[in-house]
Amino acid sequence: MTAIKKHAILLLIISASMLVLLPPNVRADAPKPILSAGDMWKYSITSAPTLTGATAQGSFTGSLTQTVHDIEAVIVGGQSYDSYKIDISGSGTFTIFSGTAAGTYSFTLTGAFYRRVSDLADIRDTLDITISSGIISFTISGEGDVAPPLEYYKFPLTAGSSWTSSAHVTQTSTGPGVGGGITTTTNSSDVVSMFNVERTERTTVQAGAFQSYVIKQDVTQTYKLGSTTSSQESNYSPQVGNLVKGTLQLGGSPFFNIELVDYTAYPYNSLVDVSSSGKSYAVGLRTNLEATGIASNSTAITFNVDGVGTGKALVRIPSGLNNTAITVYEDAGVIASTSSKNGTEYDVRFNFALSQHRISIVYTKPPSGLAFVIGLLTNPYSILGLIIVAASVAAVAAVLEHRRRRPSAPPPQPSETGSGADGSPSPPVPLPATESPAPPPSTNN
Repeated sequence: MTAIKKHAILLLIISASMLVLLPPNVRADAPKPILSAGDMWKYSITSAPTLTGATAQGSFTGSLTQTVHDIEAVIVGGQSYDSYKIDISGSGTFTIFSGTAAGTYSFTLTGAFYRRVSDLADIRDTLDITISSGIISFTISGEGDVAPPLEYYKFPLTAGSSWTSSAHVTQTSTGPGVGGGITTTTNSSDVVSMFNVERTERTTVQAGAFQSYVIKQDVTQTYKLGSTTSSQESNYSPQVGNLVKGTLQLGGSPFFNIELVDYTAYPYNSLVDVSSSGKSYAVGLRTNLEATGIASNSTAITFNVDGVGTGKALVRIPSGLNNTAITVYEDAGVIASTSSKNGTEYDVRFNFALSQHRISIVYTKPPSGLAFVIGLLTNPYSILGLIIVAASVAAVAAVLEHRRRRPSAPPPQPSETGSGADGSPSPPVPLPATESPAPPPSTNN
């Protein structure tokens, strides 16, 4: 039991160190990301085959999920900070290869870490780990306060930038005692972290391929009886707003490997003003990469994207602005989307293949027949065909004019009912003027 607890405490310390020392959510070469409740990142976690500093060899595998909960006021060192609370959950197996505690154990972990809203500096981390195998089950809890908050980033984050941040860390752990009961241990240390953004690279993980920024962090942690050093290198993508891959090292040896499996975060945020029927509406546009050339009117919003991998978007449209089914286009083609009404808003989510594209969200039914006309005008082959047809018509007209020998009959008088083929007025084009042609809106309700 003592050996198991020793390794469990080691697991807690390492896991807590990962939360304290790994940088949090970031967006490279951009202002600080704005986090929102529900943003989620899921990772696979594995360990190196040797537990550095342990008396027995072992490893663990599992999953770790981070989810933005809300914004809370946190007091550390007598100072109150507005902080993002990011919930932590995970599970997996913990195997000890040799010794009296040899065997495979399951573990679950829960907790949260808190990041200062103004700059994402680390303020506090909490973690509960439950280890179990057969009839043996116990929980170890840990909490770390960081004062002043440890600054993981100096925005804007760019390749070649570097900085140093120092903090005093107080860690408290609670778990079963050697002779029974509960034991609480408190340790304090001074942390000096040196950060360097070494390069950018394309990184492929389970969640996909991302352009990432490689950040190296060298840490010196000084206690009353000595000091420890560690180094890690992590990959962060502005598309994800968080890490896509990372390695925690102890004493120069890799220990904890993390790889992104899935995410539902949108680190780029814009508000688009739309006017319709004399009213103004604010449409929320959240994407996982920068949206440029944003244009809008009462029926549609369009924007440009350019990147690698898979694009993600969440568009929040006030219900007063939308009165029909919402259709999303990538260039001139319709792409799949899901819509749900959330109180007074429609939440529209969709993914799109990345390169250079124009995305259009059409939220008002266009007049009958307009979709066909817009489809012709947004298809480059159709445009070329129209030019050829127009040239042919002009040539035929010239021949007919040349052959004409007598005046033609007087032309018919314009219809009073309108200029359309059925006597109705020609409808206005609803899509906004954009940098590239906009696709045809759907005529479906």
